[in-house]
Amino acid sequence: MKRFLFSILVFSLLSACGAVPTPPPTASPQIIAECFLYRQAQVWSDADGDGVFDPEETPLSPVSVTIEAVDRPGDSFSAQTGRDGIASINGIGDFGAFCDELTAEVSVPEGYTPTTPPVLDLKGKPPEEILLFGLMPPPSTPTALDPRDIPLLSPPMDPLPFEECPFAANSRLKAMIGALEQKPLSMVTFQPPYYEKRASIRCEARSADNAIYIDVWFAPDSKSAQLDYDEVKRLIGGDDVPVKGLGGEALWWQNGLRLEAVSGGTRLTISLASPIPDSAHQTALLAAQAMQAVNPDGGLSQPEKIILPIGVSDPETVHLRNFAAESEMFETCSLLSKEEYEAVLGPLEYPLVSSSSIGELEPFERYDCTTDPLEPGGWMYYSIVFGTTPGDMILNYKRGSSAYPANATRMDNLGDEAWYWYSEDGSNLNLSVLRGNIMLVINVLMADGYESRGQLRLLARLILERLFERG
Repeated sequence: MKRFLFSILVFSLLSACGAVPTPPPTASPQIIAECFLYRQAQVWSDADGDGVFDPEETPLSPVSVTIEAVDRPGDSFSAQTGRDGIASINGIGDFGAFCDELTAEVSVPEGYTPTTPPVLDLKGKPPEEILLFGLMPPPSTPTALDPRDIPLLSPPMDPLPFEECPFAANSRLKAMIGALEQKPLSMVTFQPPYYEKRASIRCEARSADNAIYIDVWFAPDSKSAQLDYDEVKRLIGGDDVPVKGLGGEALWWQNGLRLEAVSGGTRLTISLASPIPDSAHQTALLAAQAMQAVNPDGGLSQPEKIILPIGVSDPETVHLRNFAAESEMFETCSLLSKEEYEAVLGPLEYPLVSSSSIGELEPFERYDCTTDPLEPGGWMYYSIVFGTTPGDMILNYKRGSSAYPANATRMDNLGDEAWYWYSEDGSNLNLSVLRGNIMLVINVLMADGYESRGQLRLLARLILERLFERG
C-alpha cells in the first residue's frame, strides 16, 4: 500500500512540471564537394602521323596542357610538358561525384597538326591513365646549305643533286650562252696540283655551241686565297682589266675569256668556252650573282661597266669539245693513218697504242698515242690535252713552260704558242704547242738538227689540223 501511494505522489509531481520534451534528431554527416586533381599528359612529335607514340619518336617540350571543369570554365589548371614530354596537372575543385567531370586540352604549337583528339573528355577515365596527345610536325623545308659545307659532304666528281647551279639561275646562264643542252652539272672537283688544300665546287652549263664554267674555291684563309689570285694575275701577265664592285679584288682577262675575283677566303673563277656579246660585262654580272650566293651578307654592289682597252678583241682560236663520250677513251692514234705517220717519220718499228688519263689533270682530259710501251726502245709519243676553256689551258701551259729547260726555244706559226727543246744528250726531242683549249706535246727519240725540227713541226701541224677538222 505504501509503495502504491509513493508512485502516485511521484507521477503527480512530474505532471505538475509539464510535457517531457522529445530529444532532437542526430544531424547527417556533410558531403565534401571538392576533389584533389592529379593528372599526367604525354605530348610527342608524331612523325608518321599514326597517333601512336613510337619508340623512335621524340617528346615535345614545352607544350601547355589545360584541364577544365565541364560546367565551370573558370575552374581550369594548366602545366607545361618537360623534356620527357610529360605535363603533371594539379588542382582542387568541385569536379562531380567521381571527380571526372573534366576536359583536357593540348595547346597545339603553330604548324603542328593533331593526330589524336586535341580535347579529351575525362569522364570515366581512371585517374592513373596518362592522357596522350600526338602532334605531327610541319613539313620539313630544306635548310639553306652553306656552300662551304658542300665539299665536306660530297665526294669529288659525283654530281651534286641540284636542279640549278648553286651559284646562278638557269635563266641567267641561258641568257648568256643560249638554250642549255641539259641541266647544269655541279660537282666537287679534285684538288688540282697547283691549289692543294683547296676545296672547289665547279658548275658547268653547256649549249650547242658554247659552255660556261663557274669555279668557287674555298681557301683555308684569306691570305691563301689572295696568293692564289695573285699567282693567276702573274701568269696572265698584265693583260687583265680591273673589275670594280665584286668584293675584294677582281679582273677580266679578255684573251682567256675569264673573270677572276677574290673576297676573304673565297676565290671565284668564271670561264667562257667561246665569246658572247659583251662577254666582259655579262660575265661580271654573273660573278656578282655568284658572289652574293656564296656570301649573302656581303652587300655587293653591281659591277661597274668594264671598258676594254682600245684594240682588244675576242680570241680567234676555235674551242674544241672533248671527242670522247663520258667514261670512254678517245683513240688518239687514229687521228693519222700509219702511212701519214711514216711519211713524216719513216717506217714505224712498233705498233702505236692509244691510252688516256682522264681526270688526272682535272679540269683537263689527256689522251696519248705511243709506240707499244711493252716493246724495248720506244720510238714516239704524243699527248693531247683538252682544256675546258682557253683560259684554263693557257694558264696550264704557262705553268708548264716555266719548267722547260734553258735550251727551250720558241717555235712560231704552229698555234698560239709553241716551244721546242732537246735532252742534254741530244737524242730526245720535245715540242709543245698551245692552240685554243688544246695542248699538244710530242716526244720522239731523234737526234737534234734542222731536219728533225722540220719533221716535228710537220707532225704537229698534221695532228692539229686533224683535231680541228674533227671539231
